[in-house]
Amino acid sequence: MTSSETREFSEYQSAGDDTPLSLVAALRRGSDRAWGQLAQIWGRTIYQFCKTRKLKHEDCEEIVQAVLVKMYRYISEFQRDGKQMRLRHWAFTIVRREIATHCDRYLRKPGSPGGEDYQRIMREIQSEDETEESGTTFRNQLVSNILESIRSDFDPKVWQAFEMFSVQEIDGPTVANRLGMSPNAVRQAAHRVRRRLKNELEGVLVARAPEAGSGSGESAAIEETLGN
Repeated sequence: MTSSETREFSEYQSAGDDTPLSLVAALRRGSDRAWGQLAQIWGRTIYQFCKTRKLKHEDCEEIVQAVLVKMYRYISEFQRDGKQMRLRHWAFTIVRREIATHCDRYLRKPGSPGGEDYQRIMREIQSEDETEESGTTFRNQLVSNILESIRSDFDPKVWQAFEMFSVQEIDGPTVANRLGMSPNAVRQAAHRVRRRLKNELEGVLVARAPEAGSGSGESAAIEETLGN
């Protein structure tokens, strides 16, 4: 792990423990850095999702703020839920509700222009068929933003090896030949990035209350998101 990666994780480590705590655990104990990370990465994801609904820039910004406030306000209730729960599902539920609330509030204003657009957005966001597809879109945007946030911590060739081998699924010898690396170095480079991504996603895809189990559900969800 590079010095940059060590600094990235230091905020989430307990004294005498070299295993990073999950983002959720850091949020629960009120870490300013954790909330800053959530506002930056999740805020961008929420904004991007709102734009896919064809909402205006000012609408997107208002919804982002409303969602982050709700997450801040109710993270303790999320903590007390003893059942396995995916944080992104919880957040996505808040996003959908805030979009619907925002559109409804707009439609209640007398003489507001563009009412048909807001009605359409409300219908789409409340559609059961739309929910699964939208949830996948939200997840993919979130993972993409997390990847982008850690990219600068790796040598460009290491990152390129990861993208070609793990994302584009090009075979190791071909990647090695293109990048002037050995096949083993390609696999090690891809593993380094995937290990870091797993640490970043721990507690983001799945979170448990402190008393719940060993966390094996987290690993399964992380592997699912990584396409394994």
